[in-house]
Amino acid sequence: MSAKLKYFIIIWTIVSISFWGIYSIFVEYIALGLYMPLFFGLIAVPEYFKKDSIEKRVKNWKLKPLLKFMILGYFMVLLEEVIAGIVNHLLEVNQFSEKFSLVMMITRILQYQFFNLFAFTGLIFGIYISIKIFNYSRKEMLFVAGLWGLYVEKVVSQVVINPAYVILTIIPTILIYAAIIYPSLLSIDFPKQKSKLNNILKYILTLIIIYISCVIPMLIVSIVRTNYPFLFPPERLLGM
Repeated sequence: MSAKLKYFIIIWTIVSISFWGIYSIFVEYIALGLYMPLFFGLIAVPEYFKKDSIEKRVKNWKLKPLLKFMILGYFMVLLEEVIAGIVNHLLEVNQFSEKFSLVMMITRILQYQFFNLFAFTGLIFGIYISIKIFNYSRKEMLFVAGLWGLYVEKVVSQVVINPAYVILTIIPTILIYAAIIYPSLLSIDFPKQKSKLNNILKYILTLIIIYISCVIPMLIVSIVRTNYPFLFPPERLLGM
């Protein structure tokens, strides 16, 4: 990545975080306004500066590559959902007139963690399989994870309806999903030989693999949620 592109991404991210923070303070509280500074401040930025140390530790961890890859992915999901649970409980308090409750906040954290362990299984497993099939580089795989994030967070669907929203969320969303999968990617060695497949076709096939990998976990979610809805966040909070 060139220095100019790196600075562009950093500036874009700072502008996005600042906008949503200011919007939440002076206009209306939204989850992004608190989620973004917490995620980048507590997870993404420290992870980036400690990447060499993290890589050394996870590569020395004596486990089967796939098992290690999945465990690290799940760990990051559990960590990220602590922030999601906190900011969404505050959203309940602000928008739905719920009373602030530490017990309810912990409940929301656990609900988000339970839901997203299933939701992210397809992404984590699909990425691992795609690396083996298509000889991805680490940077390419971070980008693909970000593309998946744009899809599942419905950023792409807002292009025509709300382009300003897309502009202010596209880069942070890519970086958030990249940060979640990053420790897993640091744990494995990447093929030195690049795939001869056209990049666009390779990315499309990878997204299809990830989508297929999500089918069974999300089917399980659907069945469990029907019978035990209290294990999951309420519908009104999902996607907010």
